[in-house]
Amino acid sequence: MKSANIFYQFYVRASLVIAICMTIMGTSTVQAEDDLPPEITYFSWYNPMGNYFVFYGTILDEQPQGCTIALGGVLRGYYTSVDETGYFYIVAELPDDTMGDVDAIAVDAGLQVSEPVGTFVFF
Repeated sequence: MKSANIFYQFYVRASLVIAICMTIMGTSTVQAEDDLPPEITYFSWYNPMGNYFVFYGTILDEQPQGCTIALGGVLRGYYTSVDETGYFYIVAELPDDTMGDVDAIAVDAGLQVSEPVGTFVFF
């Protein structure tokens, strides 16, 4: 899915953010406090075959299904939605020898914006 009308453009070099407490607790859904910006708690990728890449992660928000994930870097101009559990993913076909950052921000229904996160992709 490619968006011609992306809300924010950004160029951020960020480290991968992982919600360790979610892993320790073994839960997939954590309830957020009211009226806070969304938080991307996990963001990663894998290459299942050929030039196809799956970028996926989780967010924390009081209404995660109302959030949109905007991507930048190698996937600039792409976006995806979030399900009710806070999980999101997007499948992208990348050209051979692709190498670079993929950044992500979450925007909730109230137009609050998360801190950016990123990962490095190579093929």
